[in-house]
Amino acid sequence: MYPDIKFTLDSLVDMRRNGDTIRGTAMGVWTLRGKSKPISAAVEAYPVTGGTRVFAKFRLPVMELIKDFGVSRRAMGLGIMLNIWKTLFVGVDMLMRSENPLAGTD
Repeated sequence: MYPDIKFTLDSLVDMRRNGDTIRGTAMGVWTLRGKSKPISAAVEAYPVTGGTRVFAKFRLPVMELIKDFGVSRRAMGLGIMLNIWKTLFVGVDMLMRSENPLAGTD
């Protein structure tokens, strides 16, 4: 019924370079179960063989998932039902590669 969870990037702010690594904040919109929320995520990127490795992470209070996004306590598991976990941490690890425009041509 709600197959997609997505983060739509709006902008990068407070970007800093340290050697070949850049760090900063990704501003955008997180969508879950058809509902959206503006959010910021810490981001780090550096070159690797074959492209650029990008890590991003952000946190959400569990009660926002329950109240704003309609996720049930039962769906999130026992730690939430017993009120042990109060924060959901979301992380992304991706490899960005340039598309080779000559690939597949003779």
